[in-house]
Amino acid sequence: MVQRNLPKVKTRVQFPYPAHRNDPLQNSPIVQFCNIFSRQYDYMTIEKKSWPAYFEAIKRGGKNFEIRLADFKLSVGDVLLLKEWDPKTRQYTGRSLRKKVTYLLKTKDLKFHKPKEIKKYGYYVVGLN
Repeated sequence: MVQRNLPKVKTRVQFPYPAHRNDPLQNSPIVQFCNIFSRQYDYMTIEKKSWPAYFEAIKRGGKNFEIRLADFKLSVGDVLLLKEWDPKTRQYTGRSLRKKVTYLLKTKDLKFHKPKEIKKYGYYVVGLN
């Protein structure tokens, strides 16, 4: 059996694995795999108002989608901080929910239908389970 002078590995390996010159572990497939899947992404938390009926439907689990004007940056992985807003009193109620964005469709770029059809019928937004 051939013994190599490998660096001592702590019980917890830091990923991404720090690159060191002449490190025999740096090019190992397992280290490369772990480096790829341990990257840190900068996800944002975005605060948005949510009217009481919609807020309650999301809280209950019956509404698993949002329709929003695309006037802000949003990506899959971001978190929407939905704050319940009462339009009658024009104040926040104090309740809030955090929901992770798992899918994003920008309708501006959709070319499925003619503008005349869209104006006549509009779109459905369909929640699936």
